[in-house]
Amino acid sequence: MTTETTPCLRLFLDHAAKNSDRGGPITSWAPADSLTGHLELSGAEFMAIEDISMYFEGVARNWITECAEYERDPRVNKAEHKFLTQAQNIVPTTVSQRALSPERFIYEVPFHFVIPKAIARLDSEVPEHCMQLPPSLELGESITDESTGHIFAQPSISYYLRADITLNTGSGGSSMTIDTSLPVIVTPYTKEFPPTETMDFPAEFKEKESKELRRHLMSRGLGMMTVSVREPPALSYDIQSVHASTEVSVMLDFKSEGSSQIYQILQSLNFEVSPLLRIKTFYSLQSFPSLPSRSLLSLKGVMRMRDEIIKLDRKSIRGVSWKCAFQLIETPPRSASLPGGRWITHLSIPITVDTRLLPTFCTSVVARLYTTILRIKVVGARVESFNLEVPLQVVHRFPDQHQFMQTDPIRDEQRFLAFRRDSESSWLSDEALRILPE
Repeated sequence: MTTETTPCLRLFLDHAAKNSDRGGPITSWAPADSLTGHLELSGAEFMAIEDISMYFEGVARNWITECAEYERDPRVNKAEHKFLTQAQNIVPTTVSQRALSPERFIYEVPFHFVIPKAIARLDSEVPEHCMQLPPSLELGESITDESTGHIFAQPSISYYLRADITLNTGSGGSSMTIDTSLPVIVTPYTKEFPPTETMDFPAEFKEKESKELRRHLMSRGLGMMTVSVREPPALSYDIQSVHASTEVSVMLDFKSEGSSQIYQILQSLNFEVSPLLRIKTFYSLQSFPSLPSRSLLSLKGVMRMRDEIIKLDRKSIRGVSWKCAFQLIETPPRSASLPGGRWITHLSIPITVDTRLLPTFCTSVVARLYTTILRIKVVGARVESFNLEVPLQVVHRFPDQHQFMQTDPIRDEQRFLAFRRDSESSWLSDEALRILPE
């Protein structure tokens, strides 16, 4: 069969059926969107179609390098994990035939898929937030499998429409099967989940730190200052926003050792806060044994992590108002000999990101997690800087998701994965995971 007579198979997706293009130059689709269009088969000869199969699929393709003990060069290993498959039964009566000319035959088959809101739950132990569809992404260096043409990255998540047709041209030849695929960009809407149980991850987060406060380097200690922070409300994006903001509440708890001037000393303190946003992207050739964390990484393992930092605007805080814990009221500076004891104040730290981030998500082989890092310097006393790190969720809000907002609408956001993360059970199946030989 020559190139001129070889049948041609193409997929056409109806972009006009998309309710919103999300304001971008490339059409992206969300869960519950309909994928409609038609499959076109063309050829120079009459073709008898024997079978048609159409699918909408989601797949993760990751690769890593490994150094064996006695090998000089690193070895490339890659794996494919199909986490979503939808099939459509094609009824023969839906196939229409037309001819552009006596020498060219055209066959068309309509298709209709609906993007699901979640991945099918094969294991009841899998947390809800790990059942939501992940976004399309391709990070790091990519390589191409020469035998299939598939692209692997660090990591890669892709969606596509795929069609297989078995046909006979009627020219005395045997049946043949041809296939084609069409990529689909999926950007899911997400919601916020309860805060992370940080005690399950003692090496991953740092919610509290205590240091001794001195007036001067060689002076007597004034007391112990403890700085603590909890997971803030999520960073949330609406359908077109390219920035999001939230606020972190920091508690300062100072236990005085009895100085009569402690109130005046505390009132004179200023604070310099340097917030950072940490982006952790985990990817693996095998299913994660639990929600991924840095403690699962090893040089000989098959899991890797991309670690990125975004510097945010610094904040200087002056004129902090302290409360005596025993009085539970704001203490006015009316006396130079107020009692010692325990003093508490709170700092509000704005977190504003001027770029659109991927939502927090996890699958069995790819996960995107975020944390907020706070570096707090005390000005006016001798004490080392405090360094804290807590979970942060990033969500892409549903267009009509006002009912999901449970806190004040100060931020242009809504919540997705701040997971109640289970660090012990193995809830991610290796089903559909394919390790590809090099």
